[in-house]
Amino acid sequence: MLVFILGVSLSAAGCDVNEKFRKTVTLSKPMEPGKLFEAGTHNGSIRANGNEIDGCEVTATITGRGPTVQDAEKVTDQIQIKLEYSGDRLVAVVDKPEWLEQRYFSIDYKIQLPATTSLDFSTHNGSIRVGKILGAMSLSTHNGGINCYAVAGKVHAQTHNGSVKIQFDREALSSLNTRISTHNGSIEVTTPGELSAELNASTHNGSIEVLQPVTVTGRVDKTNFRGKMGTGDGLLHLRTHNGGITVR
Repeated sequence: MLVFILGVSLSAAGCDVNEKFRKTVTLSKPMEPGKLFEAGTHNGSIRANGNEIDGCEVTATITGRGPTVQDAEKVTDQIQIKLEYSGDRLVAVVDKPEWLEQRYFSIDYKIQLPATTSLDFSTHNGSIRVGKILGAMSLSTHNGGINCYAVAGKVHAQTHNGSVKIQFDREALSSLNTRISTHNGSIEVTTPGELSAELNASTHNGSIEVLQPVTVTGRVDKTNFRGKMGTGDGLLHLRTHNGGITVR
């Protein structure tokens, strides 16, 4: 009965959901290095850092919204987050009633993981920031930027409205397999010296600046650049529509 009344109350309020209530949840789970961790949210940011630990530690901030603070608190009470294994991957699972629409809540994650963990992160409205993670990464958002520092060479990052910054770890970088795309935003990649990769960069409204030694292998102009860095063993694929591209 409580769920039914709450659902009717929020629906009747229309767009008047200006009041907020926040609840913080802390979770932990043993996790072997080299495994995959998956987390997703519709509204909210994701922050992850790699450390010399043997488990996963998650702090999730749930923000409920409603016409009153009491309604917002009821929303947060309906949402449960837990860590569950699915095969070889550890997943942050969000349980909520089917009637609870995305506009009534957001979830922000702060995550500590073994440094060699691989990642699968997605959000729709929010940014993603990753530091000192050396596994392969798949990072996706629609409205928000992506920022990675001290990471290894397997990064697939995609956003629609936001900039992307990637800084590779000098000691951990091996084979490069990086694809970055955004529609409205710039791309900045910072690499260590003696990088080996096929470079393919393009923009529609913006410029391309490559500050590393490159052997030109294809079209080069203000908005397109194809070349080979070092022996060209890896891949660096960069795409934006409205924004510039810089490779340092």
